[in-house]
Amino acid sequence: MKKLSYTVLVFLFAFVFAEAQVMDSPYFERDTVSKYTLGLNTRFLNFQSILQYRGSLSTNPSILHRNQIQSVGIRGRYKAITLVLGAGVRSFPTDDRKVGSSLNVVLRYYPKNFYFRFDGSYVADQFSLGNYVTKFRDSYRNDLFIWNLDNYAMYTFSRDKINVRSFMGFLDKQLRTAGSFTANAYIKGSLVHANASTIDSIFGADELIPENLFFSRIGVGFGYLQTIKITEDLSFIGMASLASEFAYSRTFDDELDTTSEFDFITNLNPHAFSSLVYSRNGYYAGLQFEYFPPLGASRIINKYDFGFYSFRLSAGYHW
Repeated sequence: MKKLSYTVLVFLFAFVFAEAQVMDSPYFERDTVSKYTLGLNTRFLNFQSILQYRGSLSTNPSILHRNQIQSVGIRGRYKAITLVLGAGVRSFPTDDRKVGSSLNVVLRYYPKNFYFRFDGSYVADQFSLGNYVTKFRDSYRNDLFIWNLDNYAMYTFSRDKINVRSFMGFLDKQLRTAGSFTANAYIKGSLVHANASTIDSIFGADELIPENLFFSRIGVGFGYLQTIKITEDLSFIGMASLASEFAYSRTFDDELDTTSEFDFITNLNPHAFSSLVYSRNGYYAGLQFEYFPPLGASRIINKYDFGFYSFRLSAGYHW
């Protein structure tokens, strides 16, 4: 009996020791040497945006944009801060209306176990970027002009198993397959400005539509990340998350009454993200896919809402 007890104790000790060795082994390799990154970035974006107003009649006039945008830019990093600036954007409209111009700037930040993205852009209906550079006030006054600000944050709970910089920032290297639950949050805001003549040409002169509209979505939810180590230098990550959203809309006009609208929904369409990353001797290459759903069913009438999917290819060097 004593021999059996000793055998069980030795087995349990060996098992615990082996598990401890596994848990102590690194899941990823941190890049603690390089401070800078320089790379090229290209992105294919397919999005559908809906601008909708209540109007003075029983109908609800709206603009629907379905666009494909191919952008090329430069990607730079200093320590944990990354800036992506689009160097060229071309639009391929798939409906009758054409976007006059657009510009996008992205700032990313990767503290430990966190991922932050600050995405700012504008979309203009009629005038080009050159018009806005040379004659901003006149172009802005006579156009349908939309400012967009997209803030996104993610936290991984298994902080010792997955480093999001390996996949979001193409930095560090994932050494083992692992999974983690995540907390996700985002704030998406849009400010729409249009003058009377632009509104008449788009919606029709019979509609009384406010010149300014502010629309925002605030979402909080949870998701799951799964990483797969394919080879020594190649790894893959996939994520899906769901969120409950609070939507807010308000119109501004000197002649019309302002209107505020609220709604709270659970968006059952998931936000999805995946990334395939190759990293070796300071060089990296990454292919990313992202899908973000539109708001879905909502009681809000005055709104500017969009959903998209995108592919991003990036390659460069750390030093």
